[in-house]
Amino acid sequence: MYRPPDLAASIVTNKPPSANLSLPLEDAILNDASPALQSYDECLHCLANSLRLVHHQITPLLSGFHAPQPQAADFHSYKWDQWSDLWGACTLWFQARPYGMEPVLESPDDSARQGQSFPIDVYTSATALQANLVMHMSAIILLTHRPRLGDVTGSSRRLRSRSWHVQKVARMLIGNHFHEQWDPIAIAALLYIAREMSHASQQEALLSCLREVIQTTQIPLDGDVASIRECWRRVYHHVPPHVSQNS
Repeated sequence: MYRPPDLAASIVTNKPPSANLSLPLEDAILNDASPALQSYDECLHCLANSLRLVHHQITPLLSGFHAPQPQAADFHSYKWDQWSDLWGACTLWFQARPYGMEPVLESPDDSARQGQSFPIDVYTSATALQANLVMHMSAIILLTHRPRLGDVTGSSRRLRSRSWHVQKVARMLIGNHFHEQWDPIAIAALLYIAREMSHASQQEALLSCLREVIQTTQIPLDGDVASIRECWRRVYHHVPPHVSQNS
């Protein structure tokens, strides 16, 4: 079965999850668990399938790799059908989230233009936060490898926006402080989206968040922080902010 560390490693390294790992049947997932944990496991299932589809099938397809054996005429369309199925499952989850999975405080999407450097979304539990984060990461991964002619008009405009999902991940990780929220996927997601923060105020907030992760988990991320700051300097052509040891 895929585990959070396996999926986190795939996110951080941009490499495929192990092909030797198998997924459980969806109807066999935690039948005895609470609805919240069942929903979280279903979210992991979606993320695992998204990573596996992208790395094992779509990326080789788009890079020009051809399997040695002849392929059926509908081989390519089958891959994009799988993409559409996963995208549908992802958006449906957001549109009909189980009780307790929605944020109790959700800043409007235009609040950053009203003077807030980084609006936040607040959740009542680490499980709710992690489930939402996993599905946002699934959406980011799928939209990064969106078929050129794929039809995603059935979902709202914001669900179709990759940058919106990136911002939502940042909001939830900065705005919540559950000690147990920092599982491997949450840390991987933070490292993944941090590179895409273009404004200095957002970069400072992300660096403070990374400092919290280091202090809470005792995981040495100094090399990752240095790499992110260098990325900001190179891509956005400015000196990134520093974060004090007491932040």
